[in-house]
Amino acid sequence: MIKIEIPNYVQKVLKGLESAGFKAFIVGGCVRDSIMGKKPADWDVCTSARPEQVMRVFNGVMPAIPTGIKHGTITILSDKIPVEVTTFRIDGNYSDNRRPDSVGFVTDITEDLARRDFTINSMAYNSDEGLVDPFGGGMDIKRGVIRCVGEPEKRFSEDALRIIRALRFAAVCGFKIENKTETAVREMAENLREIAMERVYAEFRKLLSAEKPAGILIKYRDVFEKILPECFGIERFDAGLCTATDKMPENFVLRLAAVCASAGEKINPVLHRLKADSKTIRRVCRIVENNKTEPPATKTDVLNFLHEFGVETAADIAEFRIFTDKNENSEQWKLAFLKIRRAVDDNECYSLAQLDINGSDLMKCGIKGRRIGTTLDRLLTAVISGKCQNSKVELLEFFNKNCCFLDDDWV
Repeated sequence: MIKIEIPNYVQKVLKGLESAGFKAFIVGGCVRDSIMGKKPADWDVCTSARPEQVMRVFNGVMPAIPTGIKHGTITILSDKIPVEVTTFRIDGNYSDNRRPDSVGFVTDITEDLARRDFTINSMAYNSDEGLVDPFGGGMDIKRGVIRCVGEPEKRFSEDALRIIRALRFAAVCGFKIENKTETAVREMAENLREIAMERVYAEFRKLLSAEKPAGILIKYRDVFEKILPECFGIERFDAGLCTATDKMPENFVLRLAAVCASAGEKINPVLHRLKADSKTIRRVCRIVENNKTEPPATKTDVLNFLHEFGVETAADIAEFRIFTDKNENSEQWKLAFLKIRRAVDDNECYSLAQLDINGSDLMKCGIKGRRIGTTLDRLLTAVISGKCQNSKVELLEFFNKNCCFLDDDWV
């Protein structure tokens, strides 16, 4: 018999509902993850109590917030940790391909589980009754299978995002998609165009965070093409770059760059359409735009590389090339990456902010206006090239020896 260790703050919610005479279970992802030996990210509860009854049960006991009362969800703050409590329900029509137009509350947990997407997510548990698994989710976990609850066409027509979710769960769990579900995934993929990109991006991000996402990315190229044709279109698709994602660390930016690199000059509008955040867009674009850069070899090269790109982007570019370049070039980038890290760790000077001299120091020497910035740039170049040490005394001495005040050129 399966036994799940439920955190104390969640047990308090379950016991509060049960002591009031209602059925209550943990449900969905927390049950799935517990059976798979993973630590759940959050714990959701479902109950036979209606939303207003849930509010009354916890009134004066724990804060109860009607976060989604229309769809039967109340958030309980148990030991200051949020636990979503949702009434057993059945869903009405999905006219917006996202949420049901209406819900009906029921008292049977099996009816509630029947509306869910995949069997592995359609299990419930409490300490008294044990595992409630009417659709064989536990067996599908053992078999390593993603399978829709009921007819796949119905599940995907209710919410087309479930198509991407099927691929995400397959990648994250390392499972195969059951035949009927796979057929529906491919046949109904066109419906993904109707889904808000923010929702698609959230699922895509989780998919790329899987230990080995490449197999799913390649096998279902035709499905991903519906949302990212510039990257997954048959004429542009680069299976080699997708394969590289399996070798990369679980770094979303690097993996997104690998998947989207084939978009080339279209990379920026593609990422904006995908609704990626501005920092991610900036990092991925810098990686892709500099995908032909030669690896810095000498210390001066490394410092110039850091000066041009900054620490984060320099490391991104180097690490990306380690996993996407071949043979000797990959090895050269490995060395470059180590040198970049060493330069940063040793606090080598590669930026104006690190110079042991500033504009105020130069003004005391009679330097004014735009010549201050020009002079600082030249002093930094001298430090990076090894012609001068980064100390105020030596920088001033170097400046006095090498700068002609008449034409503002170094002698």
